[in-house]
Amino acid sequence: MFHIRFNSPAPTMVVFLFFAVIIFFVIVSYVKLLRGRKTKVFIFLHSIAAFLLLCSIFQPEISLTLKTRVKRPVFVLIDSSISMRAKDKSGISKIDRAKEFLKKNKFLKKYRPVFYSFGADIKEINQKDIPLVKAEENATKIGESLSNLVKQHSTDCSGIVLISDGYENQFVSWQDLKNNLTLPVYTIGIGQAHAKDLAVSTVITNSPLYEGETLKISPVISQKGFDNEKIAVSLKENGKLIQGKNIEMTSNFVSVDFEVTSLSPGDYIYEVSVQPGIGETNLENNRFIFLVRVISPVIHVLYVEGSLRWEYKFLKRFLESDKKLDTCSLVRVGESTFQQTGGKTINIPSNILADEKFLENFDIIIFGDIDFSSFSDNDISNLADTIEKKGTGVLFLGGENFLKGLNRASIKELIPVKTTQNETLFVSGPIKPQITDEGKNLSIFEPFQPLPLLDRINMLTGIKPGGIVLMEDSGQKNTPILVATIRAKGKCVIVGTDCTWKWYYGADENEKIAYEKFWGRIIRFLCNPDNYLKIGD
Repeated sequence: MFHIRFNSPAPTMVVFLFFAVIIFFVIVSYVKLLRGRKTKVFIFLHSIAAFLLLCSIFQPEISLTLKTRVKRPVFVLIDSSISMRAKDKSGISKIDRAKEFLKKNKFLKKYRPVFYSFGADIKEINQKDIPLVKAEENATKIGESLSNLVKQHSTDCSGIVLISDGYENQFVSWQDLKNNLTLPVYTIGIGQAHAKDLAVSTVITNSPLYEGETLKISPVISQKGFDNEKIAVSLKENGKLIQGKNIEMTSNFVSVDFEVTSLSPGDYIYEVSVQPGIGETNLENNRFIFLVRVISPVIHVLYVEGSLRWEYKFLKRFLESDKKLDTCSLVRVGESTFQQTGGKTINIPSNILADEKFLENFDIIIFGDIDFSSFSDNDISNLADTIEKKGTGVLFLGGENFLKGLNRASIKELIPVKTTQNETLFVSGPIKPQITDEGKNLSIFEPFQPLPLLDRINMLTGIKPGGIVLMEDSGQKNTPILVATIRAKGKCVIVGTDCTWKWYYGADENEKIAYEKFWGRIIRFLCNPDNYLKIGD
């Protein structure tokens, strides 16, 4: 397209009119002054001179835009899943048929093809590497591969050529996929049109899992040509058959569930397999091998207490009795001086809250009857960072100095209750604690046996937005005992009593069990994620 513009503030049309007026004026002037042939010569020359003069003043710019069509490439997807190993009657595999097709048909060259191999994942390959492609992917995700390719290259691709045997390992709504595709897809089928097949499409597990948890294995079996037939599915552990089930193929994809209990820490190799069906030729996808890892993590706990008291004695004993917990217990002997009792010996800094590296050693920090007034704002800010940024679980335990000195800007937003300085006051019992409906929504507190009575609880009044009351007095409303805040990484928990030790001290065996379950599940709740440990069960 032809364009003219002028380096002038005046509009282009005004400049054009000005040009025309000047040229017209030159022509009229010469017609009146001169007669004869020379008149035309003078008019022409002076018109040219006037035009050039005007051009030097207005500085016109002339541009010519030519539209050219750029040919966008075609993407060629080559199925490299295990099912492409299957051979036809002549002994040639599907993957070799696909390579042979690409080698013989040269017409793709004029479309600037870009080649990809796909199975469970999709990856770009050079054309020269096509003969090296092997059918070794454990899954065929046709729908997912097409969707991802279109999302990433919808503007720089003219179409997609799909070369596959059509065995899809995932449930796909083909109509929805068709509606969402913005590029044309041309399919080239490889293999027999109605070949019968059974396959272990994928296996879903809860690995890695923790010692004491139940391993859950959910393989998905796909089929073609075996509608409503019963097939046998087996599970092997380290090469040994441990379970088997018969399922009916009522649809193209059927899920079956296995559970394995009492696993020790370590790595296990499992294999899910389906018995070959009558007339099935491709047996490569009839089994699925996967790794399961069982771990037994050690949780590092720091328990800081304000003085030697009964609550400290029994809680410390409980923490140290669990082999999954590595507990460091400190008792305050000065304003900012603490002495270690029990557990592995570690270097204790003179100010435990000022040393960020020291706090980073622990997954959970429990504060007993501590007066925080002697700690600086910077110390309290470091404590807040351990919850907010590092994901540490922090618990404040009731007592005479409950939450004293924590009305600081850096941490008061993380504490689930309003600090009014009345928290050091007590509500006398007997008090019957119960898990709230909100608490029952958390799997670690439901089911939970009735809890014994408490002699007293600290006075907690206002619950902040985001605070969750997990336990309260069943006899009086608005008397929270256990309150939590769940942040993006860490948790902050308030236990507003110092009398739980009496549950374990008494002769009633049920109260001792209640004590262990109560503290075990709170420790488990403080861990990240929630099901980190199976203590408290």
